[in-house]
Amino acid sequence: METPAPLTSPASVLTERHRIGDGVSLGDGVLLYRASDPASRAEVLIEVEAVPRHLEGARTERADLIADIDHPALVERLGLTVEDGRAFTVTGPVDADPLAHILGERFRERVSKREALDIADTLLSALEEYHERGLVHGAVGPDTVLLADDGSVLLVPVTAEPGPGADPRDDVRAVGSLLHRMITGMANGSDGGDPADLDGEFALLVAQGTAADPAHRPRNASHYRVLVTRARDRLPAPAPRHAASEPAASRAGAPERREEPD
Repeated sequence: METPAPLTSPASVLTERHRIGDGVSLGDGVLLYRASDPASRAEVLIEVEAVPRHLEGARTERADLIADIDHPALVERLGLTVEDGRAFTVTGPVDADPLAHILGERFRERVSKREALDIADTLLSALEEYHERGLVHGAVGPDTVLLADDGSVLLVPVTAEPGPGADPRDDVRAVGSLLHRMITGMANGSDGGDPADLDGEFALLVAQGTAADPAHRPRNASHYRVLVTRARDRLPAPAPRHAASEPAASRAGAPERREEPD
């Protein structure tokens, strides 16, 4: 069996153009780096994966299938290089923070149930496109889900092939675990814990998505999304990000105030 090249840092063809920042492991020998392009000053992401040479063609084919998915939540692929037993995928530009930083390091606070369900709904809508094409994302998590300041949700389209036997139910479980982490405010590095510490319909929703037996989970993103949107629509919509501190309804009957001239 051919041994892939060890993963250390991106190849010179990338480092000559990008200033490489911190990297995180996505598992199975896949690393994701934050980088910047000095010429355009754009922030990008670089995925690095060891690929046996006999699988390089298959990796390129998968990357092309993913690039054909047209969904606003997917970060755009800017380039793919496969050389010397390694694959390098550049996506971006990105002006957003990974959910891992928001939950665990920057704010250390929980998101509301409605916000968590809105995020899950966006992710599942993108994963529907994957599953309809017979693809599995395989790396949905706090390092590949990005939140922008304007509230938009982005998903890094990881091109690494999921492990053997990967199934759409694996993506469902990843979204269910992310739901639990968001609503409980668990820090980066937690596996989401036991859904028993949640209550009501939300606990059931997490339990359905994260069931240990894949046969007990929704079979794909579309089926899980039905449950998520049903729960979301029972909750009040979140207030606008820049809403006035005084509700408009409380001012409806108030007399008009006139400023006296100096």
